Amino acid sequence: MTPIDNELLLVDRLDVIRKVNDKYDLENNAYISFSGGKDSTILHYLIDMALPNNRIPRVFINTGIEYNDIVSFVKDLASKDDRFIIIQPTKPIK
Repeated sequence: MTPIDNELLLVDRLDVIRKVNDKYDLENNAYISFSGGKDSTILHYLIDMALPNNRIPRVFINTGIEYNDIVSFVKDLASKDDRFIIIQPTKPIK
């Protein structure tokens, strides 16, 4: 893929997000399930590029089996962005 192809792909993805938002009103009808992995992190940033100043919540469930680095990464993001919600189950998940 050339840099132009990548740029066109990005523009297309942002357009798709905007169309989905127009249809479903994501700010009032959606949450982003945020695992702290590369896919949900990219989605987090793509949503922000497509819908600046959005208030769509990002939800991370700390099951207790995540890698410490992932939990630290999510907590760091949450300390800078109040859209992040961290859920800690009351019982251990095994």
